[in-house]
Amino acid sequence: SSIFSYIFTVFPLYSTLVLIFIHFVLVLMIAALTYLHIPYQHKYGNMYIAAIAATQSIIDFVVFIFFIIDKTMSYFVLLVFLALFVILCVASYFIFENRYKKITKDLYISPDDPADDETLFNLFESIGLHQNESLAITYLHVGVTQMSPLLLNWSLIRFISQRYTSNFALCSVIQVLSYFPSEFRQMNALFSTVTTRTDLSFINRFLIYQVYRIKTLRQSSSSSDANERLIKLRSLTEQCMSNVVAFWRSHDPGISFF
Repeated sequence: SSIFSYIFTVFPLYSTLVLIFIHFVLVLMIAALTYLHIPYQHKYGNMYIAAIAATQSIIDFVVFIFFIIDKTMSYFVLLVFLALFVILCVASYFIFENRYKKITKDLYISPDDPADDETLFNLFESIGLHQNESLAITYLHVGVTQMSPLLLNWSLIRFISQRYTSNFALCSVIQVLSYFPSEFRQMNALFSTVTTRTDLSFINRFLIYQVYRIKTLRQSSSSSDANERLIKLRSLTEQCMSNVVAFWRSHDPGISFF
């Protein structure tokens, strides 16, 4: 900390410019990843996050220039931020609307069309899902939110789980399957595969833990047993929240608090 204090004291301008540049890169990455991969389940959530991240990256660039030329920003930056945010929200709406329409169209199949796995897998390959794992997961996310026919007949799920074996792909499929109690066997098979791996990230492990809790509740012998478990979990959650709040309100917090 003393090194950083020294750097900020001796080189305040350069330190500020470096921090602005780092923030610019981070929010630009968030905007690009949101536009490309549509990571959030809700369509308007993707629009909002992409718009605000893109706006913030542009504002960072403007502030960076103002710092270099040593010009006062006053309310100019705030007005520009609000104007850009509105413009980019409108632009994001049309961008995501077109992407959702395209993906929904790609994942549509009429009742009269052949529905065997070979035909549908060839369809997915013609879209390019066999070459790009991120694109396949994007189609999975949109398919869930739009309740696309090729998601509801589980062909997209089977295609991704057979084509890609990475932790990211399998955990994404497991997350979707956990929404549907009727697909317990398919989820359980993938769950068993993933839990044997030792290279799971923290995010993957957290997801597996949550899926395990869902499996436990669904395997309960009776509804009353499940209700008791839910009450206990709710009580523990409230207790945990109370402990965290009390910790931050404490004048002398310590690790022994918990």
